[in-house]
Amino acid sequence: MTRQEIATKTTPGDIDKVTMYRTLTALTGAGLLHTVLDADGVARFCVNRAARGCPGGHAHFQCLECGEMRCIHEQRVPRISIRGVAVVKTKQLVAYGVCSRCANTMRRQASRTCRRENMR
Repeated sequence: MTRQEIATKTTPGDIDKVTMYRTLTALTGAGLLHTVLDADGVARFCVNRAARGCPGGHAHFQCLECGEMRCIHEQRVPRISIRGVAVVKTKQLVAYGVCSRCANTMRRQASRTCRRENMR
C-alpha cells in the first residue's frame, strides 16, 4: 500500500504525515516492511512475511488498470554484483500489465460493446 492508502485506513487525526513517514522508514530499516516504487514513482510498502527481512529478492507485479501491486515470490530477482568499490544495497524488478480481474472486466465490456454495435 502507499502511504496515502495506509493513512486512509487510520482514523483521521490518529497519526500525522511526519510520524507516518518516520514509522514506515523505521519499519523498512528494521526489515519488517519492504518498499517498491510503482509505475508513478510512488513508494508502496509491503509487510515482510519472513521472521526478519524481505523473504528474498523477488519480483513484483502492478496492474496498470486498478493499481494493485503484489509480490511474486516465486520469481527471483537476479544477483547483481559490480566490480570495484560499489556495493548493491537494493534492487527491484516490477512487471507492469493488467491483472486477471481487470482483464476479465475489460473483456466483458468489449463483448457488450460489440453486441451493441452488431444490433445497430
